[in-house]
Amino acid sequence: MRSLPPLLALGVAVSSAAAWAAPVADPAAAPVAAPVAVLPRLDGSTIRSDEIDAFVAQQIKAEHVTGLGLAIIAHGEVVYVKTFGDRDAAHHLPLQPDTVMYGASFTKAVFGALIASLADDKVLDLDRPVIELLGKSWAEVPRFTELAGDPRAGKITSRMLISHTAGFANLRYLEPDGRLRLHFDPGTAYAYSGEGINLLQLVVEQVTGHPVGDLIRERVLEPLGMSRTSLVWQAQLADNTAIGYDRNGRALGHEQRPAAHAAGSMDTTIADFAAFVAAMVRGKVISGNAKKLLLTPAIEIRYAQQFPTLRMTPTHDNDRVGLAYGLGWGLLTKTPYGVGYFKEGHDDGWGAYALAFDKPGIAVVVMTNSDNGERVFRPILEKVIHDDVTPWAWEGYP
Repeated sequence: MRSLPPLLALGVAVSSAAAWAAPVADPAAAPVAAPVAVLPRLDGSTIRSDEIDAFVAQQIKAEHVTGLGLAIIAHGEVVYVKTFGDRDAAHHLPLQPDTVMYGASFTKAVFGALIASLADDKVLDLDRPVIELLGKSWAEVPRFTELAGDPRAGKITSRMLISHTAGFANLRYLEPDGRLRLHFDPGTAYAYSGEGINLLQLVVEQVTGHPVGDLIRERVLEPLGMSRTSLVWQAQLADNTAIGYDRNGRALGHEQRPAAHAAGSMDTTIADFAAFVAAMVRGKVISGNAKKLLLTPAIEIRYAQQFPTLRMTPTHDNDRVGLAYGLGWGLLTKTPYGVGYFKEGHDDGWGAYALAFDKPGIAVVVMTNSDNGERVFRPILEKVIHDDVTPWAWEGYP
């Protein structure tokens, strides 16, 4: 893959509460405020960037969100990046576009791109049983030995793992006895599972002979210039790293993850992840065929809520948008704006959301360092891009 130009070289308007603007001729001169831009929305209407600024500032104040980063993609290019609030409230340090934040399950979106790329390169067979790819019995697979007594486990494929249809609970500690088990025949239902992603990481590392963190860095991060994104903690970035906060504004810190986990160890910035989403929209981070694989529905979803994972209350409420799941991304297959794809990120003190549509080339990314951040996702998306298709009840956002 060819390297893409840095964000500021794309010739687009970038605004920031931290005055993240292009250099001026006189180093002593005051930063130049970004010009007001008029941005397109999904329904064909437009919105001014200063109107977005004011709306988001009002939202985070009303909902007590410590810090928030917002990026907007139009025509496949990043046209707006702005940060609001603090990365460290006690020391009054502002959140900035290059502030490192915890991406949580945004990691799975990048991992999905890697999986699609490996499948397109014929390195990974998405539909071959993973136990065959591992080349050993379940009794010999670390942390997955519990599957040895269940013959259904032999049906599990990489496509099922990346599309959350293998049959696992989200995390093993949520099981009454802490032991992993299958709750339905693999491939027959949707149940979001970090454990499934953990298993797929083992498969990828076995098949390629390389650690997943290295694969993602070489195939995704470096080609896109995502220099402040990593699946393991980077001490050199500590001087501009955000702290997570609970709903009462209590600091929770920033965990320094020493090992790469495809299910959710990634640190990133709003600027870096916006570059990734923009490249996805343009079809530049992976091949066209790989993207087609990623956006092909593995399963339709007809449950009322995504979490708790195994509370499968039937509904047809989301049939109008064609809710489904592909390779690491949720899909909206029946919208007026073409196929949409989305990914969430969540952990204590952190919340993130990304939504993209290829047909108009419009996408939005929101990242927050606050447990209250998820309260503003819906109003921001509705205001900024006129999103009227996201299944908010299924997402479980307030």
